[in-house]
Amino acid sequence: MVYRNPIERPREVTEVYAEQAPSVEVLRALHETQLPALREQARTLRSVLGRGGFGLEVGSYVGGFLAAAREQGFVFEGLDINPAINAFARSLGFCVHDGQLTTFTSSREFDVVAIWNTFDQLVDPRGALNAAVRLLAPAGVLVLRVLNGGLYARMRRRWRRGGSAGRVAKAVLAQNNLLTFPYRWGFTPRSLVRLIESAGLGVLGVRGDVLVPIADEWTKRWARVEERAIKRALTRAARSDVRRAPWFEIYASRQLSSAATTGA
Repeated sequence: MVYRNPIERPREVTEVYAEQAPSVEVLRALHETQLPALREQARTLRSVLGRGGFGLEVGSYVGGFLAAAREQGFVFEGLDINPAINAFARSLGFCVHDGQLTTFTSSREFDVVAIWNTFDQLVDPRGALNAAVRLLAPAGVLVLRVLNGGLYARMRRRWRRGGSAGRVAKAVLAQNNLLTFPYRWGFTPRSLVRLIESAGLGVLGVRGDVLVPIADEWTKRWARVEERAIKRALTRAARSDVRRAPWFEIYASRQLSSAATTGA
């Protein structure tokens, strides 16, 4: 795995995310832009679990996955540290809690705990993982989606060497929000599997992917076209070999004791 050094102090991480207050127009645009990709994630989750159920999304942000999960028969609650953005998600009709996973309590056990694009920004990933496991029902499923630290390291080296391969590497990094590595941790599939198994879960599978679309109505046309083309090519590579994926998802359950991680 890789990590950023130096990094912010723990309280600074919380303050940065908690104080963001984009306009309602921006939040609505983000919700609509991300919804198609999140629908695919919700369909995949439904296929893995084999049914609907109750779920908790950690880092629920603008509620895109909450909406996609509802379409697939799930009842998801959200958890996020930003009160202003949570208020927007509640305005869409969702139950969203203010706070952090390590201090969150619930009288309900969840069939699914999903942490999309948030786990690699947490101050204490192991503590968050243990907290998520405590919230799971006996047959529940944990889903983590993180950036691929191994691919980031390889692309960064190619970018620095320059040439045509360097330009391709730079485009891969740019389209996956990895040019400046604005995260605390960069797991590889292998390292994250080991962390999950240390918490008493078995891995159901690993799925390679790319960053959700970020182009919106304010993005220039050429940039939207570039994003679609690059991410389409990257998705094909990621699905065939998770080591080539800029981002990846891991599905795990405490009912399993062995990993099904082909290509990890």
